[in-house]
Amino acid sequence: MTLLGVHMLFVVDEAPYIAGLITSTDLHGGRPQQALSRIGSRYDDLLVRDVMTPRDEIDAIDLLELQSARVTNVVATLKERGRNHLLVVESVPGVANRVRGVVSRSQVERQLGESIDVIDVACCFASVVRMLA
Repeated sequence: MTLLGVHMLFVVDEAPYIAGLITSTDLHGGRPQQALSRIGSRYDDLLVRDVMTPRDEIDAIDLLELQSARVTNVVATLKERGRNHLLVVESVPGVANRVRGVVSRSQVERQLGESIDVIDVACCFASVVRMLA
């Protein structure tokens, strides 16, 4: 990821359905150490699934909402959710949401010519515990 300048990758299963996301923040932040503490293993034994953000914890915004949103709304959503990436999904009745794109904080920053301060926000009790560990 570092070599290619990629900051986020989809983790897919056999279907291929999105199982989660792995980001450079996940790899270089506190998640590897938290995973090591949780599973009681060595660094060399860590798997992507140990540090990725699982599908049910991925922040997503609906394509229709995004199409009518202002850039300030997108920036506010990134800040509010404490995320560097937002998945863009399209709701299709009777079918799982379809991924239509990704909003990247770094891309928005490049296009605006200014930085966006994002603070990691816990979305559930488990996230609070992970942030405190």
